[in-house]
Amino acid sequence: MIFLLCWEKINVSVPFIKTRLLPNSRISISYYHVIRQDRLDDYGEVAIVTHQSINSKRIALNDNIRHMLEHHSIDLIGIEITLNDKILDLWSIYIPPSSNPSLETFNNIFSLMNRSSLIGGDFNGHHPVWGSSISDFRGNLIHSAILDYGLCVLNNGDATRIKRPPYPNTMVDISVSSPNISLSCSWFVLSDPFGSDHLPILIIIPNRSSYPNYFHNNNNTSTRFNFYVTDWNQFTYQVASLLESFTLECSLLNNYNNFVNVLSCATKKSTPL
Repeated sequence: MIFLLCWEKINVSVPFIKTRLLPNSRISISYYHVIRQDRLDDYGEVAIVTHQSINSKRIALNDNIRHMLEHHSIDLIGIEITLNDKILDLWSIYIPPSSNPSLETFNNIFSLMNRSSLIGGDFNGHHPVWGSSISDFRGNLIHSAILDYGLCVLNNGDATRIKRPPYPNTMVDISVSSPNISLSCSWFVLSDPFGSDHLPILIIIPNRSSYPNYFHNNNNTSTRFNFYVTDWNQFTYQVASLLESFTLECSLLNNYNNFVNVLSCATKKSTPL
């Protein structure tokens, strides 16, 4: 399974991959850095490959997390990358079918996504949220943990794994992001499996410098709204008035931006600085 992550308008890409490499295996790709998490049983393993032009470093896991992952035979690696002075964490994960992770396990995994983050991998879990026609026990746990941490599933419902006929293809490869980048991500399944039974997934993230202003941390500004004295009756009136002329567009992101503008305008008219 291969995830390809690229930045629109920036010529860089980051593949994160499930490999079958033993610890003594060597791999070298010209102009790329390879970060690996190998297994002794040659089953699974994950890697993240970054172009040498990307400022990246591996994220260290604490002992409790590492022991939990080893106990459940889960492979997980993460890198921190910096583009345009903005930080994004990328995580690659593989959970074998034989593993028996609990809800606490998934909570610990998703708790690592405490800032702009994206995790992708073979979770081997089924749930309608990412396109499966059924939900199983693991899928329900994954979905519950995603909700607990307010994260967003990027999958569009397309199958990611090719099954042998007459069995239908499945959606076991999941992409999850922090909410501040989810609406800007474009998610696609590519048609050529390159000899694998998993289809490659392409995720495109636009240049972070083009993100709307409300995605940025403005805690350092000298003024801010004083919500302790908001006139909520005025706020309600302004929202209702602005929504009378609100029209839905085809673009989900445009609808979101327009709705945020409604709230912003209502806030300015009802809340002092």
